[in-house]
Amino acid sequence: MLICLAFSKLNRLPNLSYEQVHSRIHWNILSRPDDWLHGNWRRRGRHRAARDWGGAHGDGFRGAQLAGAAVAAMIVIKFLRAGAAVTPISPHVGPALLAEFLFTFALVYVVLNAATAEGTSGNSFYGLAIGMTVMTGAFAVGDISGGAFNPAVALGICILGISSWGNIWIYLLADFAAAVVAAVIFQLINPPMQSTPIATDEPPYETPR
Repeated sequence: MLICLAFSKLNRLPNLSYEQVHSRIHWNILSRPDDWLHGNWRRRGRHRAARDWGGAHGDGFRGAQLAGAAVAAMIVIKFLRAGAAVTPISPHVGPALLAEFLFTFALVYVVLNAATAEGTSGNSFYGLAIGMTVMTGAFAVGDISGGAFNPAVALGICILGISSWGNIWIYLLADFAAAVVAAVIFQLINPPMQSTPIATDEPPYETPR
């Protein structure tokens, strides 16, 4: 519930440009490739979307999220664990892969529909929708896979010792596969509303050098 409330409160921050809002929904590493795949160039320009994912912008997002997960895990170990022993989970590969895939798919699909789709543009509920999806997944399959749904979270729980490093491939494989499938399905169900450029007096977009 705290996750839901946090997302909802952040959604109500005033005077945010689209780029700032767009940055907020990329706290999950998986929102970068799904954003590129599902065709978010409808808002930002095809070349810019591809550049953000493949260039310095994409590296910055991925690096910041992984660094944030690592720092958070170290803070917990140093200040919050209070010497408590942690036994790594031993997930069964099949059920863990399926659980991670299903709820990562659900999370990415909810992000795409609630925060980027044309039909829900300007809504005030995307924070609650995303938070509720994370909470539901944690309660439903947390004891099966650990409930990461995000490669950065997988890194964090491995550093904490909640999951062994030998299991991180489960999260990486399932999470990235789910993100790609969710993006493809979203694109099939929600084709671009404008397939040809609208004539304007503005010069064509050029990638900054």
